[in-house]
Formats: sequence, C-alpha cells, structure tokens
Amino acid sequence: DSATSSAESELSTNQEHKKHWQIKVVEVSNLADEAAAAMRSADLQRSTLAGIYTVAQKAYEDEAAAFAVDKGQFETELKAISAVTAKISEVLGACSAPAKA
Repeated sequence: DSATSSAESELSTNQEHKKHWQIKVVEVSNLADEAAAAMRSADLQRSTLAGIYTVAQKAYEDEAAAFAVDKGQFETELKAISAVTAKISEVLGACSAPAKA
C-alpha cells in the first residue's frame, strides 16, 4: 500500500535529518568546548604574566628603595672621604712648605 510506503519513506527521511542535526549539534558542541578551553588557556597565561609582572614590580620597588638608602650613605661617605683628603693635602702642603727662619 501506498500510504504505508509513503509513511515509511517520510520516516526514513526524518531519521536521516535527525541524524544529520545530531551530528551538527555534536560538532558545534565540540567547537564550543575547544573555544572554552582556548579561553581558559588564555586566562591562565594572562594570570601567569600578571603574576610575573607583580613579582618584578615588587622586586623593582624593593631594589629602588634599597638603592636610595645606599646612595645616601655613599654620598655621606664620599663627603667624609673628600674632607679627610682635603685635610691630608693641607697637612702635606704645610709639611712640604719651607720652614721660616
């Protein structure tokens, strides 16, 4: 009978369409999973770089503060050395000057 044959043909076509769209849903789902994984990977990389930057920034700040303290101390020591050198030069100049009679 023609009605049964037509129904079976339509059922077969509908099952093929269903299978086609099930495959498409799985493909799109896989693409969504890949995109989500790429996004998480980028977030992880961004977080890693932010952590490296934070550590480097803190190290720079610590070193800059230590440098400022050391620089002040070195400048004070250089002034003291310059004063001592000037006194030594003054004493040597007085010693090498001819004695007055």
